[in-house]
Amino acid sequence: MSHPELTFHYWPVKARNWFILLVSSVGDVPVKWERTGNDDSWRSWSPFGQLPLLQIKPAGAEKAEVLSQSLAIARYIAKLGGILGDNAFQEARSDELIQAWDDVTNLISKAHYDANRKAAMDTLFAEKVPAKLKQFEALLHGETFFADGKVRAGDLAIFAGLDIVLSLQADALDATPKLRHFYDKLAADPKVKAVTSLEGVWPYFKRE
Repeated sequence: MSHPELTFHYWPVKARNWFILLVSSVGDVPVKWERTGNDDSWRSWSPFGQLPLLQIKPAGAEKAEVLSQSLAIARYIAKLGGILGDNAFQEARSDELIQAWDDVTNLISKAHYDANRKAAMDTLFAEKVPAKLKQFEALLHGETFFADGKVRAGDLAIFAGLDIVLSLQADALDATPKLRHFYDKLAADPKVKAVTSLEGVWPYFKRE
């Protein structure tokens, strides 16, 4: 299938872009990543004055459309790649997982920006993160979050989040072995490795 020309704009870090890049790779939807540096000229054409941004240029079009908001971008690419879901329920399940993990991302972001980051992160990983991980583990159907075993956007949202969590606390999945198996199996997928092995990409969130 021919896809529109897609150009993705974001800093060279591992944050809200991680899910988007994984969906692109696993869904076989080519995306050119323009790694944003100190040049903030994108602000002049960003709908909400922030990143990420996706420029979408269909074949033959003179001008590209612009899509913002990380989850909207990820869902769009997943839809192009046919991995959002095979029916309305599966799409809704993917959306559920995407939104549920976004709650975790927001908790991590809040702790990251706290005036006492270390204390906030320590509390988060001692109290809230373990409970959230157990909730996600309970939703697994074998090796994925779908009864048919296929990997879809919802799975990739969870994997992307777990990858960030593990960079903050290496033993975070010790109490959820099924979730650990889910993570390890996806981590070994060549299309996932194509993202996680990218060079010149730095962790954004920090414990201290």
